Amino acid sequence: MFGIFNKKKVNDPVFLKRITEDGISYAAERFSSILMRDSLPTGSLAHEFVMQELDGARQGDKLSVKFVENSGVPESRYKGSLKHDTPELDKAQEFMQMITSKLYPRMDIIVPLRIEIVKNIMEAYGIGQSGFSKKTPFEQFKEAAERGDVTAQVTVGLAYREGIGASQDYYKAFEWFKKAAEQGEAEAQSHLGHLYENGYGVEKNENKAVEWYLKSANQGYANAQYNIGVMYYFGAGVPKNITEAVKWFLKAANKGNSDAQYNLGTLYKQGNGVAQNSKESLKWFKKAAEQGDVDAQAELM
Repeated sequence: MFGIFNKKKVNDPVFLKRITEDGISYAAERFSSILMRDSLPTGSLAHEFVMQELDGARQGDKLSVKFVENSGVPESRYKGSLKHDTPELDKAQEFMQMITSKLYPRMDIIVPLRIEIVKNIMEAYGIGQSGFSKKTPFEQFKEAAERGDVTAQVTVGLAYREGIGASQDYYKAFEWFKKAAEQGEAEAQSHLGHLYENGYGVEKNENKAVEWYLKSANQGYANAQYNIGVMYYFGAGVPKNITEAVKWFLKAANKGNSDAQYNLGTLYKQGNGVAQNSKESLKWFKKAAEQGDVDAQAELM
């Protein structure tokens, strides 16, 4: 559900589109080449960069940790490297941060991409590598998903939905989201609601969409809270109720959902479902604008 104002969910949708069209492996090859050419011209700098990346990755998610474990680099070599003050690496670190910020919050893309970039640099300079898995990040996630890991099931569902690491297949996305959703995973429940709402991979059913959105929203998942608010706003799968919509927008907005914040700003500005209140309207527009919402920023000009 994209909602009343069809808001964007990533910081740089053009950049995201390019990554998804090119594929993670191809994008990683380009980015690692740029890094080695411009920021890591020597083996010693590349080594220190890799140690810092491994030190950070060991504190990350399951895929990151597995990558470190299979890197062939002893823990004693990279542990604590993040604390090293190495100004010569500032440019390389800024480049990696730029990639991450442009793709945030899509960790299902950021993590595999960052791993592939580091692997390429390790291979180019002969660092570690002895235990690298030959399987792609998607294959590794799928294996974990098949073992019942609900987080991996969500990631595999996203991969099929977006066509990242696998051919786009809404039916398979639906299957994996459903597996995780039935185990109570809030994000999967929200994604399942989205598929039911739009008829992706399953027959369109707004009542089912509301059912799954509510399961997720009642667990505090902000995107689902926002989406159930939009369902109430339009009367999709539930009776139209703007007061109820505002209630859910407030829940999502207080958790930092910029779309809900923008919607509240608009509703308070219009006096739609709430008493007209320019102060409240300005407050929510400012919160959304601070997160980069261009429509909210335009309201403040």
